[in-house]
Amino acid sequence: MVIEHLTFEVPLTCQAAFLYWDHRIWTTALMTQPGYVSKEIWRDRKSPQCLQLIIRWHSWEAWQKLDPYWLSALDQRFQAAMQSQHCQYRLVQSQ
Repeated sequence: MVIEHLTFEVPLTCQAAFLYWDHRIWTTALMTQPGYVSKEIWRDRKSPQCLQLIIRWHSWEAWQKLDPYWLSALDQRFQAAMQSQHCQYRLVQSQ
């Protein structure tokens, strides 16, 4: 099993929108991919504006086989959804 770990900085006032759209766009799409296992989102206790996304994959190969154009299209949909809510966020760390 391989863990993808993403950290996003999201203002507290925008976290509900982030969680909603992340589930609706990203999680729903990832669930259709071979090799996807599960996903969790945690709020950082020391920095509550930071959300930690933990995504589990069966293997490194399965994770790396994701189509970059498909990922880009999902990212654009997510950005548009967040902008429609007047919410900003930024990726702080990706592992």
